This record gives sequence, structure tokens and C-alpha cells, in this order.
Amino acid sequence: MNTTPLRVQMLGGFSIRRKEKTLRISDRSRKLCLLLAFLIWERKRSVPWEELAGLLQMDQSPGALNTLKALVHRARTDLDQLEPGAGRSFLIRRAGCYQWRPDLPLTLDAEEFVRLCQDTGFTRLPIEAGHIFLLKT
Repeated sequence: MNTTPLRVQMLGGFSIRRKEKTLRISDRSRKLCLLLAFLIWERKRSVPWEELAGLLQMDQSPGALNTLKALVHRARTDLDQLEPGAGRSFLIRRAGCYQWRPDLPLTLDAEEFVRLCQDTGFTRLPIEAGHIFLLKT
């Protein structure tokens, strides 16, 4: 597997870049953007499917779980554009939870934004940093 860090952009649109390859998710794919952005932001923990269903405004029915599985499949297929097998490698499923692979090297513009705000003396952001992407949508 390629060890080149990913460059994830959440501010001003959503894209993931590795070297010369860029995956752009259009604004029309709002749920796909939200799913990926949230899992990347929360990459240090496994997120239960019920929490993802709530974020994506799905109900808690078995049909919602199937819809979420279809969305994850679509995300994995799109991630495979970066390199073969990236989707299954980057998005992990275990025990009813999904997680962005936490040891995958990446830089995230939203984290850089938060760090710069804190470096300039802002001790409290006007919004939760994890919801920066949501402002645009």
C-alpha cells in the first residue's frame, strides 16, 4: 500500500488527493461528503452505524442500515480511484461500526484551520471544528 500522505480538503468543497490523483466529491453527493468528512474527522474512533444514520438523517430501521451499507460501498468504490483497494483499506467495518483507518497518514485542511486559529490566540472557535464542512452544505 502507498504510504504517501493523503491531502483532505473539507473547506470550500470536498476532495482527497494522493500525489497526482484527486478524488472530488460533488456537492450533489451531500451524504457521501458528510460520511467521508465525519469518518475522517473522527478517525481515532469507531463510529456506530446508528450514529452515522443520525448524522445522515436516516431512521434506525434495517432499511437504513442497508442504505448506509450502499453509501459505504459507493465511498469505497470512489476511493479506489486513488489506488486499487484503497476503499477497503481506508474504510474499516467492525462490530457494527465504521472507521477511517486511524494510522493512515493525512493532512486535513480543517485541522490546519483550527490550529491556525488557536495559534493566533482564539481559544474558542465560533463553531465546533468537526462541523466546518457542514457550513458549506
